[in-house]
Amino acid sequence: MFIFLVIFLVCTSFLFVKHIIQLNPLPLYPPNKRTWFYPPTYSVGTGELQSTARQQDGNVAQQPEATPMHQDRPLSSDCESATTQSCTVEPPSTSQQVCPSQLPVAIPMHKSTDSSAFPSAPQLPADEMNNIIHSLFSPTQIEKMHHYYKCRIAGCCAVSEAEMDRIKKAKKKDRFQHEWLFRKDTSCCSQSGIWWSVYVEEEGLYCLLCRKHQSKAAQNKSETFATTPSTRFKWGTLTDHVTSAKHRATVSNELLNRVSHFQKQLNEKESSRTLVLQEVFHAVYWLAKESIANRKILPLLDLMEMLGLEQLKYFSHRSRGSLREIFITLGETIYNHICEKLQDQASCAQYYGLLVDDVADISNLEQMVAFIQYFDSEEGSLECKFLFVANLLEKSDSANAKTMREVITQQLSAANIPLQNLRGLATDGASVMTGRVNGLGALLRRDVGSLVAVHCVCHRLALACTDTNATLKKIKDVEIEVTQLWKIFDNSPKKLAAYLKVQQEIKEVTLGKKANKKITKRLKKACQTRWLSFDNAIAAVCTDMPAVLQTLRELKADPACYGLLKNFIKAKKVGSMYILKEVLPILSELSKVFQRSTINFAHIEPSIQLCKDRLLKLAESKSPVQKFEKDLEEGGHLALTEIKCCSDDIKYLETLLNDYTAALINNITARFTNATPVLSAMQVFDLTTIPSRQTTDFLDHGQQHIEVLADHYFTTDEASHAQLQAEWSVLKYDLLTWKLPESVKNNSISPAEWVMQQICKQKYSYRGQFPLMTKVVDSLLVIPVSNAWPERGASKLKLIKTRLRSVMKADMLNTLMHVSMNGPPTTSEAAKTLINQCVKLWLSRKERKKLPRAPSLSTSLQPATVQQPISVLETQGTQTEALDDMQEQEFLIAAEKFCLPAEPQLEFDTCDDSESESDSSDC
Repeated sequence: MFIFLVIFLVCTSFLFVKHIIQLNPLPLYPPNKRTWFYPPTYSVGTGELQSTARQQDGNVAQQPEATPMHQDRPLSSDCESATTQSCTVEPPSTSQQVCPSQLPVAIPMHKSTDSSAFPSAPQLPADEMNNIIHSLFSPTQIEKMHHYYKCRIAGCCAVSEAEMDRIKKAKKKDRFQHEWLFRKDTSCCSQSGIWWSVYVEEEGLYCLLCRKHQSKAAQNKSETFATTPSTRFKWGTLTDHVTSAKHRATVSNELLNRVSHFQKQLNEKESSRTLVLQEVFHAVYWLAKESIANRKILPLLDLMEMLGLEQLKYFSHRSRGSLREIFITLGETIYNHICEKLQDQASCAQYYGLLVDDVADISNLEQMVAFIQYFDSEEGSLECKFLFVANLLEKSDSANAKTMREVITQQLSAANIPLQNLRGLATDGASVMTGRVNGLGALLRRDVGSLVAVHCVCHRLALACTDTNATLKKIKDVEIEVTQLWKIFDNSPKKLAAYLKVQQEIKEVTLGKKANKKITKRLKKACQTRWLSFDNAIAAVCTDMPAVLQTLRELKADPACYGLLKNFIKAKKVGSMYILKEVLPILSELSKVFQRSTINFAHIEPSIQLCKDRLLKLAESKSPVQKFEKDLEEGGHLALTEIKCCSDDIKYLETLLNDYTAALINNITARFTNATPVLSAMQVFDLTTIPSRQTTDFLDHGQQHIEVLADHYFTTDEASHAQLQAEWSVLKYDLLTWKLPESVKNNSISPAEWVMQQICKQKYSYRGQFPLMTKVVDSLLVIPVSNAWPERGASKLKLIKTRLRSVMKADMLNTLMHVSMNGPPTTSEAAKTLINQCVKLWLSRKERKKLPRAPSLSTSLQPATVQQPISVLETQGTQTEALDDMQEQEFLIAAEKFCLPAEPQLEFDTCDDSESESDSSDC
């Protein structure tokens, strides 16, 4: 029993001694032949930072008084010379009382600290260390930080009292020793010259190198000493970290960053990645907006770089596939933004109308161009946007109504836009569109019973004018002769030059030499498919009639010119042109009103009535005939011509004017009287037609129109019929209190259209009191009545898909159409916001493929200090420059000097091989 007691006491004593050694691993008085280090002092004479040391046989130099630790003091550049100097000194006298916090640090001269064992590097300047520390740690952490340079300058030799109290309360056996920060064999990296050991109070130990490079362990992906502090306070923890593969790989990366110009370019490229992408996307957006060939993007980027945007040299996504993705991303962003507004909301459905037309492109493909009209609650206005363009014959043999319906339903389904919310369809009036049984409108009405199919008002007006010209042969002859005159000068450069020369000579006589260049003009083409071309052609001929007659006289050897000359010198023919010159502008103004982006049917009837009144007034005043007579008088525009006019000619022109205006009025009335009853019922919202409350007509006002709307939208629901009538009986009292704005008084918008827009803007407040009326108004407002936007889309399609880009794919064509038709102006704030969204979307796409391992740089080089491959740069979704751009000789020198591995794994991003096989005309 006694023997066991002795063994227990011996073991207990051994553990106690071991614990004391762990708390103070360095002896109070180190033995001889050890190096003593004191905190550096400033020399009064030189102002340089020096170390204090003495030999064994001398006296120990007086150590400077420890000053309080200044946590927020910046690292001084004088610390560059603060390399520790060592010599053998005599330990202090045993009778001297030494404070443990002011003890010198004794570091044994181990063989591992021999500078010849590995290449040494100069100490990193203090200002660079200060920048590194401030970039890696927060101000709060810096205040509680202990580091080699900071503690040397401040004279700090121990942690704060608050930290010591915290450690004592934690009751941990292992405690941080402040002198570890000054151990050069572990806390200082001789290869990089960085004192890497950092202790932050209340947290733990960090490694500056690992934290700077965000290093992770290869196996368990541990981030200890990097983003996560180490709380295992043992001497072996530091030595294990120094010899770990993660730390050695970090040192190699640090050395490679210093010597490689290539890595500096990568770092600069990574920092400016987003800015470079925004500039590139802006350039791509400008190309698409201006309908310029996609393959011009690379010369444009080179020009921008030459003009000062030097950061564009870091843009390496220059493959055809990557550039194509950038274009597609722009179109997808705009398309998704439109689709989000048209999808069903949680509170109510978003109604819309479609405007469709078909066109044959340069590749002889039958393309359907579709626009969508909806009320934007955020903007508070009616919007009409391009939706899609699709090949009708891609999956069908005929572009009939059934094929069109399938294409529309497929496109709406892909966009997640409910077909049941479709309320209007505007077409050009072709039989395949407006057929009563098998037309496109009839097929869609089977899916959506409340759909309203509308024949475009612009096409109706053009047909009314064509019908008038067909009934009046005299007007038709004038149109044919003006077209022939244009063809004579357009098909012959010689005749055109003669016409321009005559025009200049006449202008020099009347206006002078300085004005002839500005006034000289060519004749305009007259075409039935162009709604305003006939007006411009007649105006051009009447303006330059003397030059036209003189040129035809000089070219009378040509039979065509002689025949036109005989007709143009007749008063009846020229007078007919004067009549057309006065009548056609009235029709052109009406056509321009119909071609507005979001015209409503409520604005059509007032515009048509205004046009009729102006035609009647023109016929009564006979102003075209009077102007013709005035121009024939001496000093008039036609005084020098051979045109002779008699009284019979004047009577003929007056009769022609009356007949022409009457025929136009009758044809316009016939074309627009067969309007859908639903569209005519929109007039119920016209404030100017609501009678006063004191009259007997007020109670019955609008009941018939409301009944028409109820029959259309609530066919079999009698309760909804009664509820809609009751809501109208209350709403018209509210409408009496509304005041019309200046836009209505200036005829820029009709009163009924303004009222419906106001109800839609406030539909969330009106929905509680008028739930059915808000739905009806929302449905009526989005019904398109003009097909002008698809006509514009067809023209834009032909500008984009030209002969040189005839094999453009469908997705690229849709992208360019969206940017060109729906994109905001290039220099606007909306465009900047759009481009930022596109950059974020593009960066969130798939990672680029990695290039294979680079070939061996030198077979003689063997891996020495780094066992695992070095990753120079890892960035998601960003391409780096090609490996050939790197200076191979520079890398060889760095590898030989710092013992880097023979075959480092350099990781670069690149695009998929499949991306480079895109169509030649797309990018």
